[in-house]
Amino acid sequence: MDRKQAGILVSLLVLIVIIGVASWRLNGDLPELNSPVGSIGVQQSEDDTDDFIKDIIKRDITSAANMQILQNLIDDESTPEEERATALALQIRMVEQLEKEQSLERELKAKGYENVLCLVAEDFNNIKVYVKEEEELSTEQLAQIRSIVVSQTNIREVEISRK
Repeated sequence: MDRKQAGILVSLLVLIVIIGVASWRLNGDLPELNSPVGSIGVQQSEDDTDDFIKDIIKRDITSAANMQILQNLIDDESTPEEERATALALQIRMVEQLEKEQSLERELKAKGYENVLCLVAEDFNNIKVYVKEEEELSTEQLAQIRSIVVSQTNIREVEISRK
């Protein structure tokens, strides 16, 4: 498989992940859409769940934009071969990062944490977990979250915050 095929494969994988996340968000956690003809918008609510959802969407949009920039570098015939290789390696690393974040979020949601945002550092040395809860997380909840993160990623540096 040459670099172009690998780039196409990575792009398709990222697109599938993004579409899956968007579909999951739209069919699951997002508030109902208020969509009069000609405009689509999210109904406003008084709590800060909207801010939490915006953070998740912002992460997904930023990741998609970065992936597209890297893909453009890979596809550009005038880009030096060394830069293409670097862009492809970065793109593969970003896909791994997204997969870890989304896998952790799914696992934590399965354990009852409904609104969760996981951010894996670019160098894979730490993970930030944001949990939307009304009350402070108990010691047991913190230990459970930490245990799930460490068992799935082997990353020991975990920062857990309530949003």
